[in-house]
Amino acid sequence: MPENRLKFTLRRLEKLEPVVKRTKFYDTENKGLVLEMFPTGAKFFRTIKRDGSSNRLITVTIGEFPSVTVEMAIKRHCELISEIINGID
Repeated sequence: MPENRLKFTLRRLEKLEPVVKRTKFYDTENKGLVLEMFPTGAKFFRTIKRDGSSNRLITVTIGEFPSVTVEMAIKRHCELISEIINGID
């Protein structure tokens, strides 16, 4: 399994090593849930989903980790996926 794919847990996300360039980490349990990490150390949860009707890529920022917990991010991600599927942008 590639290094940038992992099951999101508090412990795993806290232990991520600093990055030289912006890097995306993908949750193996929730398709489209991403943690984007910056060289400054900032980490943001995002939802990435391709809109089935227009085929455009939709990216929504959920919030900054650790202010937004893994559980909060997963819950909001599921809500966003449902909205995107139902055509709410």
